[in-house]
Order: sequence, then structure tokens, then C-alpha cells
Amino acid sequence: MDSLEPFYPERMASRILGQGDVLSLYEKAEQAIKASVHLNAEDAEATMKRLMANKFDFNDFLTQFKTMNNMGGAQIMKLMPGMSKCPGVDLRLATTSCVNLQERASPDILAKSAARRRRIAQ
Repeated sequence: MDSLEPFYPERMASRILGQGDVLSLYEKAEQAIKASVHLNAEDAEATMKRLMANKFDFNDFLTQFKTMNNMGGAQIMKLMPGMSKCPGVDLRLATTSCVNLQERASPDILAKSAARRRRIAQ
């Protein structure tokens, strides 16, 4: 009985129309944060500051992506507006995993080097 969720017709309609379901996304994220030992307010604050200062790199992206996978992965992505039709969640993780540590810390390197972008694309 614990696996049953309440039915909200408005939320289902917005999912069908591809508009996402932000309220369910918020609820699932809140539950995952409460249940997770790895997530804390300090990490979230530091990530937000890096994002606002335009210092968000691939290491941060991978951390966020792994956190989202722990919350339900592709199922969570479908709740985001516009993401229901977006395939390739595993492809994004695989592509980001191909980036070496120097490139993860400084994504500008990739923007300047066509050879590096080709290597990652293969």
C-alpha cells in the first residue's frame, strides 16, 4: 500500500500535455532530501552560490545528476516541464563521464578545443 500515490487529475493532465508536474517534482525532491544522508543545506547553498557566480562546472553537474538519479532518474526528468520528450538521460551521464578531470573543472577548455569535443563525441 505504501507504493500507491494519491491521484491528482490536474497534475496528470499537465504531464499528458508535456508541461511537467512541478508540484510532484517538489514533493519527491523534498522526500529524497529528508531521506538522504548525503544531502545537506550547506552543500545545496554552496552549489547555488557556484551556479549564481557562473562557476558551475561538470563536477557539480555530475553531482547533481547522481543526486537526481537517486531520487528516481528518468522518472524525475519526466516531471520537469519540457523534459518528457527529451531522451538520452544515460547518454548525458556517459558523455560527462568521458570528460577528464581538468576538463570537468574548467569547461572553457572544451569550448576552445575542437579536438577535445570530437574525442568526447566519439
